Amino acid sequence: MSANKPLLVDSDILIDVLRKHAPARDYLRSIQNPLLISAMTSVELWAGAKGRQQEEILEELLAGFDLVEVTIAVARRASEISCQFSKSHGTGAVDAVIAASTEMEGATLVTLNKKHYPMLAKGKVLVPYKK
Repeated sequence: MSANKPLLVDSDILIDVLRKHAPARDYLRSIQNPLLISAMTSVELWAGAKGRQQEEILEELLAGFDLVEVTIAVARRASEISCQFSKSHGTGAVDAVIAASTEMEGATLVTLNKKHYPMLAKGKVLVPYKK
């Protein structure tokens, strides 16, 4: 993987980091690429934070990522993805926004849920470890 190519990290990887799952932590420590997260991933993670201590840990973790906002262009592309893949693959709004963000940033999506992202081109989804 090119060291300059951005990686958009899905919430499942970050949840594993927060749960101190060694493969997730080791993977993130090993990469040199620019790290991105979708605004939707941020929402999911903040919604799951319980109490000030977890919020502080999450704040520290997210400081290492650039946030991809939901712009009009991302929203429109996410709408197209959702329309095309919602019935056949059960793609919801969150996954559609994450996929659109990945495309718009020219990034590779890092996730454990490759099957959720059939709309991304071959080589644009990376599963860094197995559970």
